[in-house]
Amino acid sequence: ADLKGKVTGKLDSLEVVAESSVKDLTINDVRFDHASLNASYNAVGRLSGEVTLIRGQQSYDIKADNIDLTAGSAGSIEGDFSSVWVPDLRTMLVASPYFSSEKGGKLRRIIERLPLVTDGQVSGQFELSGLVRPPNVQGDTKTNVMDQLRGSARFEATDIAFDSRRMESLSVDLSLDAGAVYVNKAVVVAGNTYASLQPIEPGMPAYRNGSLALEAVVSNIDLSHLGSWIGNRPLMGTAALDFTFEGDPKSPDIRGSVEIVDPGYGAIRFSSLRIAQMRLDSDRLDIGEVLISKDGHQAVAGGYLPWDWAALTVPNNKPFEIAFRLRNEDLSILHTFAPIVDPSPATTGLLQAELKVEGTRDDYKLSGIAKVENGTIALRNFVSRFTNVNIDIGFDGKNVIVNELSARSSSGGAIFLKPGSSVAITSREQGYGTLDLALESIGFVLEESGALDLREQVRAQIDGGLTIRGSVLEPRIANAAVPGSVGGLTLSNALISFAIREKPFVYSVSLPIRPIFDGVRINLGDRVRVRPPQMDLLVGGGGTIAGQLGGRLSASLDVVLQQGMMRLATSRLRITPGAQMSIKLQPPAQPEISVTGFEATTSVVTTGPLGTRQRYTVTILANGPLTNLNIAFRSNPEGLSREQIIAALGHVEGLVGAGAGELQKELVNVLKAMGTSVLFAPVERVFTEQLGFEEFGIEPGTFAPLSLYVTRRLFDGIYVSYYQRLRASLANVQDTEWQLRFGVKFRKFYSLSLGFDSQQMVSGELTFNKTFGR
Repeated sequence: ADLKGKVTGKLDSLEVVAESSVKDLTINDVRFDHASLNASYNAVGRLSGEVTLIRGQQSYDIKADNIDLTAGSAGSIEGDFSSVWVPDLRTMLVASPYFSSEKGGKLRRIIERLPLVTDGQVSGQFELSGLVRPPNVQGDTKTNVMDQLRGSARFEATDIAFDSRRMESLSVDLSLDAGAVYVNKAVVVAGNTYASLQPIEPGMPAYRNGSLALEAVVSNIDLSHLGSWIGNRPLMGTAALDFTFEGDPKSPDIRGSVEIVDPGYGAIRFSSLRIAQMRLDSDRLDIGEVLISKDGHQAVAGGYLPWDWAALTVPNNKPFEIAFRLRNEDLSILHTFAPIVDPSPATTGLLQAELKVEGTRDDYKLSGIAKVENGTIALRNFVSRFTNVNIDIGFDGKNVIVNELSARSSSGGAIFLKPGSSVAITSREQGYGTLDLALESIGFVLEESGALDLREQVRAQIDGGLTIRGSVLEPRIANAAVPGSVGGLTLSNALISFAIREKPFVYSVSLPIRPIFDGVRINLGDRVRVRPPQMDLLVGGGGTIAGQLGGRLSASLDVVLQQGMMRLATSRLRITPGAQMSIKLQPPAQPEISVTGFEATTSVVTTGPLGTRQRYTVTILANGPLTNLNIAFRSNPEGLSREQIIAALGHVEGLVGAGAGELQKELVNVLKAMGTSVLFAPVERVFTEQLGFEEFGIEPGTFAPLSLYVTRRLFDGIYVSYYQRLRASLANVQDTEWQLRFGVKFRKFYSLSLGFDSQQMVSGELTFNKTFGR
């Protein structure tokens, strides 16, 4: 630092002139490259001077002239600042001694709540003259510094960034005259958002004699951009606001209106929200009427809240009242809150609701009703509808009482909450509420198609009951004692077909509600048919679900295969009744599946040990977990080797891979219901089931790697067969392209056939088929 000066005159009337220059000066946590000071003090007690601060391209320059330190007045104070980086300015303000004092602490806390300023530049000028501090006169309590000041302030800010948002421009032009503050211009532009401050009456002061008269207008403000200002709340919509501020600046009387287009919170969206009139005075916020509309529906709310200007919050111990009303609304309003509910006309019914909450935040009470009579609710991708919906819910104190909540299925049966079921409202720390619900289903038939995104079709009758008790956030679900039920839920008269995702399901633990299952029983009753890919099963058995969703959840299901069929490549197999399948699930691990005593049979035509084509019954036997499935084979009549059986089932050693390994992989995939549609299964189904062929096979072989063979019974013992090669034979092998053969079976063991082929050959064949040693 450099300092030089001069002192002249008598001791009682000194004149002082000083100059100083400082490098790397730090002021309130901001370091400046250069600072300079010029000051003079004359014999009559007047102070003048200039301070200049430089930081890169930023500059601050303040000039003072004719400052009377005794009277506390100024001839003039002028300031000029250029290209000032806004984050530096904020740092200096927050770190200043004033903001650390008790008087400035409140303003500091407000600034710290605002989003962090990360960029922007500001340039401007100001000037002041007059009284800069109250006079030191005993008994003078009326003199206001503002009444004695004159001056002006103008500044322009550009490209101000708050976190990820940016404000294009901020322009302010103020003037001060004898205690009156005039807002000549105060405009903010940020994208499509425009905001301005102006006097309530044009040309009049916005502040005078300790009283505000200011209006704020904001248009086209995107609420989703306010996350850094109000916290990470998923607000949406475009808002327009108009507010006036009158009276004491410390607790002004605020009146205004709000209109929001396409408002929303999270997944809930509306068409509009209008508050025609609201008022905030010294200790209370009055909300006249709030109109919320969506797709022709309308809800009305209103009331009042207490307010504390000192803490800028709603007190816990002062009274409030909020009322909510739905009159003669249609039940399809549920689509607004839950998109899975279909809109009108599929969902219909008269809905009336009135709810009032009053008291204090620490001790409040509910009152009101919600009623629906004979409504209909349709759900997206559900074939069956909830009909004859009747709801009668009462709000009493801190309890929600279910007098009636019932519905029937358009496909049959009923479901209801038992009268007297309730929800006790509690604090957030206690999980928002305590449930005491009893759910019962009597023959309720549920039909859906594609709701789970598994290309599924489900039709099931559900009987039984459950209790749901405990915290709203962590309810405990248990079996309920229902007359005629074995406990839990029973599925019967069901048809469930589905395809499973090729990618494994990813379990998520970020759930707002995490129910706890207390050994909930799932029973498979009569006539439950399941159709996963490539299978059609009639099953029985049951299982349990235990643990917490999103936590240590486990489920087990023991299924008995009572009847069924499955497809493997080109073969259709019938499943022998009595096989058992055990399924265990414990997320995030994938399901564990094992089979016991699994047998499936099919009929194939292949070349036997004597070189002739004949029909065999082939049986597949499987046991063990699907991760290490043990597979065995047998044929009737005997005589086919393991390799011949595997080839007959559509897998040939060396053609695609190891035949046995490929067959095992395919069987595992089918049992897991994870397989995708194979090429020939639909073809086989069309020929065998729709066209009535006795036998249909697409068979790989040595001389015809891929060929088609079909047989159909014409009448009695007369059959017709057709052979067609689908792919070229091996090199240097001459094979028939096609062959048509007519045959007759007689005397149980004999068959006679006559055939024609593409090589213009006519062949006859007499066959004797008998299993020796039997």
